[in-house]
Amino acid sequence: LGITSGVDELRRLQRRVEWALNAAGFAAEEHGFSPHLTLARLKAPPDVVAAAALATSAQRQGGRGLVRVDSVQLMRSVLRPCGPEYAVIERFSLRGSQ
Repeated sequence: LGITSGVDELRRLQRRVEWALNAAGFAAEEHGFSPHLTLARLKAPPDVVAAAALATSAQRQGGRGLVRVDSVQLMRSVLRPCGPEYAVIERFSLRGSQ
């Protein structure tokens, strides 16, 4: 899902994170930053039941696209032949944000 509001702020945050990671010895990403929200990952062939549930949920929201975010998680993803494996490294609370 593409992001349309707060893009400049997200890009500034991304640059700061990348700069800090680079200073810590991590290589910069090879591809450009594209602010987005991943709603779901469906295996190929697509899981028809999961896709239908996602579409139904979106319809219930009335297409508003409003989601309250109260935390951010730093995730590790390892790509394996059977699919990606995810683990939460740390969770950051956004308490006090509106």
